[in-house]
Amino acid sequence: MKWQILYFELLYLIFYLDLERFRLCLFTPIQITEGHFEGNRPLLSVGDLKLVREILVKEFPSFANRRETHSGNVVVDSILPVLKGEDWKRVRSIVSPTFTTGKIRR
Repeated sequence: MKWQILYFELLYLIFYLDLERFRLCLFTPIQITEGHFEGNRPLLSVGDLKLVREILVKEFPSFANRRETHSGNVVVDSILPVLKGEDWKRVRSIVSPTFTTGKIRR
């Protein structure tokens, strides 16, 4: 019986809430990372700032490629979160010095 209630709650969340609100419902104060599938593509959402820094700064070669998006707009298709492979590494090496701790004021 308990699994049926959970199943129908999930159906409600999926069909009546937008995707971002649904993802927010999946996070709990204890669970700061969340994994799910979009079709057959595994996705990982991270809510811990230290882990985000570890992934985006220290381990960036392992996480260089993001999800594919093709807007048809040359400018939008050239921004850092959309680029892949060598293009991503080239643009990141250009942009990265801008965000060093010496240049960011808190």
